[in-house]
Amino acid sequence: MRRERTVLCCSEPADSAEGKPHSYLEQLCPYAAAGTCHFGERCLYLHGELCEICGLQVLHPFDQEQRKAHEMMCMATFEHDMERAFAFQASQDKVCSICMEVVYEKPSASERRFGILSNCNHTYCLSCIRQWRCAKQFENPIIKSCPECRVISEFVIPSVYWVEDQEKKNELIEAFKQGMGKKPCKYFDQGKGTCPFGGKCLYLHAYPDGTRAEPEKPRKQLSSEGTVRFFNSVRLWDFIEDRESRSVPSTDDDVTELGELFMHLSGAEEDPPAAP
Repeated sequence: MRRERTVLCCSEPADSAEGKPHSYLEQLCPYAAAGTCHFGERCLYLHGELCEICGLQVLHPFDQEQRKAHEMMCMATFEHDMERAFAFQASQDKVCSICMEVVYEKPSASERRFGILSNCNHTYCLSCIRQWRCAKQFENPIIKSCPECRVISEFVIPSVYWVEDQEKKNELIEAFKQGMGKKPCKYFDQGKGTCPFGGKCLYLHAYPDGTRAEPEKPRKQLSSEGTVRFFNSVRLWDFIEDRESRSVPSTDDDVTELGELFMHLSGAEEDPPAAP
């Protein structure tokens, strides 16, 4: 004997579903949620109510937790998209102070990236500021300083968007440090070697069983003037930037991984804006 099914359609009031046992009749229709359900009122699944943010039928008529969770997720996505739109608008007319070209109008997609200096707000494309900082004819304090204001920045942050707010720069730097802390230090080599940067190293110092090593003091270095100094954080940033900025990556995989991490933190894994 054929069993008759009670079908709850989108035209029925939400109150009629209260008290029903959990079944496929209470599951949201994936077709309606995606945009269109060709079955209409004959659909065996529940058609959700319209979300005012995304415009889709994805709100469960009587599951308040589901509604709240979706609305929070939808609002977060909306805010993220708006932030990206504002970032693009603020970036589209920025001119590199070295090559004097609009960064977003460069012929190659790989060149449409900014090199954000950590301590000043002058605008450079990534390729130009890297060439400046890799110049061998100048002393280290010169190449580490901004070509315009001479303020020294420890490193350059690659970014698809122009970032001027210091708070956002700090967020990128902190996220970068946390990301580096998950990568094994090849100097420490799981306890087989010695890292010259000691406890100041940003890479992971851990043994094969996962136990983290106790922080060590940085190694001392005797300068040409006869004074003793330590390997400090500035030297560490020089080391990291040198690895990340190499024009021809070596066979060392973490050189490539470091570049990818920089790009991920700045949104550079997204496709660069197309030239108009």
